Amino acid sequence: MHYVVMDLEWNQAMSSKSSVFNKLPIHLRGEIIEIGAVKMDGERNVVGTFHRIVKPVVYQHLHHRTREVVGLTEEDLQNGIPFAQAVQEFFAFSGGACMFGTWGP
Repeated sequence: MHYVVMDLEWNQAMSSKSSVFNKLPIHLRGEIIEIGAVKMDGERNVVGTFHRIVKPVVYQHLHHRTREVVGLTEEDLQNGIPFAQAVQEFFAFSGGACMFGTWGP
């Protein structure tokens, strides 16, 4: 069995007064802009890594706090790939029979 430990980075509205922010349900008030992961074998040796920048659709400009944390630029985001493609590539990387893990609530 393989283990895949993933980390997602999110962007958000520039402010709660954003025209987009208040139109979305609370669970959609952030947008995934980066997917990172490592795949480990049964002995927890790293056997692969994954990293994709996702081109945002809803929050197209980086919140200043997000920029500080993730170190991405507006140009990085514009050169990203669509979310659907990133997810498809992530699942291909994962390889099926594995256990997923992430940190946080």
